[in-house]
Amino acid sequence: APLRPVGFALQFASLIAVIAFSARGRWARSQRRFIAYRALAEYLRNARLLLPLGAAVCPPGAAVHQAQAADWTAWYGQRAVRAVGLPSLRLDPAATADAAAFIRAQAADQVAYLLGRAARYDAIAKRLQRIGVALFSCGVGAAAIRTAAMLAGGAPTPLWFDETALILPALAPVFLGLLGFGEYGRLATRYRAVAAELRVQLASLDAAGLGRAAVLRAARRIADVMLAEGADWQLLIKARTISVL
Repeated sequence: APLRPVGFALQFASLIAVIAFSARGRWARSQRRFIAYRALAEYLRNARLLLPLGAAVCPPGAAVHQAQAADWTAWYGQRAVRAVGLPSLRLDPAATADAAAFIRAQAADQVAYLLGRAARYDAIAKRLQRIGVALFSCGVGAAAIRTAAMLAGGAPTPLWFDETALILPALAPVFLGLLGFGEYGRLATRYRAVAAELRVQLASLDAAGLGRAAVLRAARRIADVMLAEGADWQLLIKARTISVL
């Protein structure tokens, strides 16, 4: 059978992929280190937002299952902020306007990033769904052709056609399973929701005027949204492990 070696190769590759994903799921130490570094980077980025206004942002609490691994990040982040110190400038309307412009640019970049990620995840979800449905439909069509040929009493379908009719629908759950595990559609919705909230806070910043107190309140809300998005990302995405156990 010409396609039988191909089928055996696909089965072997699938087993290797399962073992590889299982081994990756056991790399918990490297995963926790990556999450801790990401949390530290998010904290320092948002601390930089408030620094021109002479304020600081509180580091977010780590998730319970990541608390021990992330204890050092809060200490290091606060130490880095103290080392930089408060800016030695007069917070007059001009300085406040410069700080607001910087915060606005950073938040607008984050909105663009979130919307780009949402579009990417939407595209991945649609592509996985289309591939899975197409493979399953091809399998159903091939089975229908085989059944029609048998009922008509004609010549049997070739062996390669019979094997293809078995392989194609068997591949469909692979793509649909990736779609279900990745939750790409839900993640895209989440990114758009965070981007919409940042746009609301940007509107509040635009309406704050040049008063330091009003600008600082809007800046703190923007920083809180961005920090919460980072913490939520850690919990939903990188806190997962992949294992067959």
